[in-house]
Order: sequence, then structure tokens, then C-alpha cells
Amino acid sequence: MQPVYAIKHIPTGHYLPEPTGRSGRGGSHTEPVPADKERPRLFYSELSAKRALTAWLQGKHVADMGYEYDEYSGSNHAYQEGVVVIPQAHRIREDMRIMTLALVEQPQD
Repeated sequence: MQPVYAIKHIPTGHYLPEPTGRSGRGGSHTEPVPADKERPRLFYSELSAKRALTAWLQGKHVADMGYEYDEYSGSNHAYQEGVVVIPQAHRIREDMRIMTLALVEQPQD
């Protein structure tokens, strides 16, 4: 059995969920929810889970957009200048754990 990893908020027992839809928002915009409400985000290596947790603890990552006017075509276009991180004071490293989970294969009848 291959282990998988999930990030758990210990005080509540909730997991960070799988981000739904991109629309400029990813895992840094999620908050822990009960596993029966939304599917926990699974990682296939412990390193990936650690990196995701580190980024999540830093805060919400938001694209810093710039706009440029093209005189030749007479149109504006957007481009990403960088990333702005909005700190989230309620996110505390000591409250979070990376959990090792085992996938169990069950035949479909």
C-alpha cells in the first residue's frame, strides 16, 4: 500500500480540503473543514504536504496584476507582476499536523 498524506488542524480534527476551481484561487485560500463536508487534499509525498503547509501558513497568495496598453492594437492586456501574500494570523503551525493515511483497495461488487 502506498501512503498518502493530508494536512489536519488538530484542535478541530478538520482537514485542508482540495481546492475547487482555480479562478485565481488555490490551496492558500482554503480553511480546514470536516472530512465529511469536503474531500481532504491528498499528497503523494510527505515533502509535497510539507511545502503546501508552509505556503498555507504564510497566508493567502494573491496574484499581483499589472495592465499594459498596447498603442498598436489599441487594447489593454493584463500580466502578472508577482505574488502578494496576505498573512492570516489565525494560522498557527503548532495547530497543524501532516497525517499519513493508507488507501485501502476494496473491490466493487
